[in-house]
Amino acid sequence: MVVGVLATGITAGAVTFSVVDAVLLKPLPIENGEHVVSIGTYDVPARKQRITGELFWQLHDHSQTLEGVAAFGMWMGQSSTIAELTDEFPIANTTADAFRILHLSTAMGRLWTSEEEASGQTDVAVLGYRFWKRDLAGRSDVLGLSARIGTRSYRVIGVLSAASDHPEMTMISSPIWVPRVVPRTQEPNFIGIIARVRPDRTRTAVADELRALVGAPEWTPVVSGLLDAERERVSRWMLLSLGAAGLLILLGCMNAANLMLSRSARRTRELAVRVALGAASWQIGATVVAEGLIFSLSATAVSLLMAAWGVNLARHAFSTLPLGISQAAGIVVNGRVMTASIVSALLTGVLFSLVPAWQASRASVVGSLKDGASGGSGERGRWRRAFLVVEVATVTVLLVVAWMFAMSLVRVVGVDLGVDRSRLIGLTPRLPFGSTVDDAAERIKRVPGVADVAVSTGASLPLFGLMGGAWITTNVSAPDAALVPPFEVLQHRVTPNFFAIAGVPFRQGTVWSEGASNPIVLDDIVARRLFGETNALGRQVRSDEPAGVHTVVGVVPSLREKGPEKDQQLAVYFPLKSNPARTFAHLLVRTTGPADAVVPRMEEALAPVRPGQKDPYIHSGEETVRRITMLRRFNANLSAIFGVVGLIIGAAGIYAVTSSVVSQQTREIGLRMALGATPQQVAREVLTSALASIGFGLVLGLPLAWWLSQGFGSLLFDVTPADLSVYAGVSVMICAVGVAAALLPSQRAARVDPIISLRS
Repeated sequence: MVVGVLATGITAGAVTFSVVDAVLLKPLPIENGEHVVSIGTYDVPARKQRITGELFWQLHDHSQTLEGVAAFGMWMGQSSTIAELTDEFPIANTTADAFRILHLSTAMGRLWTSEEEASGQTDVAVLGYRFWKRDLAGRSDVLGLSARIGTRSYRVIGVLSAASDHPEMTMISSPIWVPRVVPRTQEPNFIGIIARVRPDRTRTAVADELRALVGAPEWTPVVSGLLDAERERVSRWMLLSLGAAGLLILLGCMNAANLMLSRSARRTRELAVRVALGAASWQIGATVVAEGLIFSLSATAVSLLMAAWGVNLARHAFSTLPLGISQAAGIVVNGRVMTASIVSALLTGVLFSLVPAWQASRASVVGSLKDGASGGSGERGRWRRAFLVVEVATVTVLLVVAWMFAMSLVRVVGVDLGVDRSRLIGLTPRLPFGSTVDDAAERIKRVPGVADVAVSTGASLPLFGLMGGAWITTNVSAPDAALVPPFEVLQHRVTPNFFAIAGVPFRQGTVWSEGASNPIVLDDIVARRLFGETNALGRQVRSDEPAGVHTVVGVVPSLREKGPEKDQQLAVYFPLKSNPARTFAHLLVRTTGPADAVVPRMEEALAPVRPGQKDPYIHSGEETVRRITMLRRFNANLSAIFGVVGLIIGAAGIYAVTSSVVSQQTREIGLRMALGATPQQVAREVLTSALASIGFGLVLGLPLAWWLSQGFGSLLFDVTPADLSVYAGVSVMICAVGVAAALLPSQRAARVDPIISLRS
């Protein structure tokens, strides 16, 4: 049992540490990667882009803090064809200096140069090593092939070397790289910048230089490591998971110490004989510690085997997160993880052996030989109960955390987004092959199980835009309400059936008729902001895109466009004008039955106009919600696993301690029953004793859980660290499990035969 309990705790620690090591601690796979930074050029408070093309080149040519500056961006959703392989690959769009900053070289061919960029020779491309090796089967004739990206053609001139194959870094592992030309203009340009900081300069100095160059002393540029943003997003709950794993190891220590105390109590006569034959006290104590180390090292061997399976599971789990963790591929049981596991095993082996060793080394020889196995159990009993209290407190903390995350998930999933997501499908066809959105809509309408199709442009579809959409805005104001200044809202341009298909009811008015002149539909927040509590129907609204004055024909509920954990987003809706040549728009589909069953049929219907492409960006409403909440589901599941494992170990501890006490007090119980105690009284006293330890553990654990929860309160949703229902539920669960664990030993105590126990 000791080996099993310790192996469980050490495995949890090893797997969790391997994830933390890969995601948070592992350095960039680049030479001197700590000097490579990304520079944010957007001023969030002022809502403006600070960098122009001219300023970029000033920084590039004259920086005193940087030894390399490059523009770097990613094209997502670009339909690309190379060597008869068509898909929507992420494309790295960068200046030539990026290769030098990232220390990239080629296995075949060459890289383009800054001189080629300056002369306009930008119809060249470089392939990523992994893409060339895996998707193109390492073709030796790849140089000179044509790569069609969107409407442009590029000639392949090189393949990056194997040293660039770092799947944990998306930007370095881009399948295709193409040149970017930054014009020397004074117009703000959305430029992503990567740079290499001089060894003798700091990131603060870089920010100061850029701020001085821009001439905006109130602006603080964000200068960060390439993976800092992703790491910041997951660091808090990863550290929380590491803390939970540490609590599991502590729980295993307490449980193992209790089992060792019970074992040493049964060996009292043996140890006393050793002392009587000349063994020193320190030798007795060292023997117990050595046994503990053997247990812990045996548990480590088992745990490393289990961890090898666990990290594969963790790697798969992280790689499937839609907002994924790109470093998931680097989750392995490496030397650091093995060293940490062995060190933790040695420490736990010593820790859980200390008290049993101390107890064994100071036992009275005469008393032990007289009392036999039952002697000297009073102090050991107090230690066992103390360890049990710590166990219960630890389990309480783990369960409170798990309960809070589970409640957060339930409440997130239960949030009304304003859209009826059942039997709903959203897609963005992206049709660069001569077809149009109207063609795609007609194909989908003919799919069995499809009830109707709406078309939308402008801002992304509500709900579905969270999987990677655009938030197109406009400014609106009321011509007859001069006191209300213009404010920014999302703009949707939709067909009249959009609201019925989305399941969005009208609070006032109704949808416009075909051919209506300049109608507009407002959400209720926009309507109240413009017109207060008065009726908005027939009122005039001015917008800057599309420019003009529009008549309000309806008011609908505001939607949570950016997900359940964000506030409602202000939005307005305009009629979608007919455009037979349109090649880009969003489609919203209502089905007659389960949406997931219709998705494959829609993929088949669109296949002729999307040859060779794997993902037509079709998602059902329910699937989208699952993907949106995937990270929170992952957190809830992980904390639940820790909590359940902790509860099982705690239950085992309660059973072991109660059973040990009953075993060592058999003669005492027999004597009491001989003097008139009933079996029910004996069983009740055993249960009462176990419940007392559980109660003390709850008294210690609940305040500790509340204190610790203050540190991760921001990770919760609609649950506060002071939510009494959480603590009440955890208390009931622990008491119920504790009583169940102590029930069998209490029944054993009630069945003690007084005559047999007294004779023994």
